[in-house]
Amino acid sequence: MCYICIPNTLTIIDMSRKITNTELSYAIGQKLRQVRMRSQLTQQNVADDVGISATAYSKMENGKTDFSVTRLTQFAQLFKVYLPDFFDENIQVPRYINDSGTVEDYKNKMLEMRAQKELLKEILEYRLLKSSDKPLSL
Repeated sequence: MCYICIPNTLTIIDMSRKITNTELSYAIGQKLRQVRMRSQLTQQNVADDVGISATAYSKMENGKTDFSVTRLTQFAQLFKVYLPDFFDENIQVPRYINDSGTVEDYKNKMLEMRAQKELLKEILEYRLLKSSDKPLSL
């Protein structure tokens, strides 16, 4: 039997057991989707790489099926991300293994990116508003 210990928690998971908590499966599925999209892969690409059908993978991303921690380990290795980040509710997208920052650095980076996104949105909205005041020229 193989076990994994999740840092900063008292959780030890028997890797042969399936995750059956629907809410947890959904949250992990959303993180899977984020890392897959960040890697610019299709569901079919990922499914082929881990040896499952695209339908089965899609169900995992949507939290509609249970999966083993062993399978999740395969995904973490494929995407080169930290496995514990899939379980950390404070992390939206698992960090790449080569990221040297701490979880706190990552959270700060995410906050900064959200602020930049909001600023960009405001700038675009302002530019659209200003451009709608002028007649279109051809």
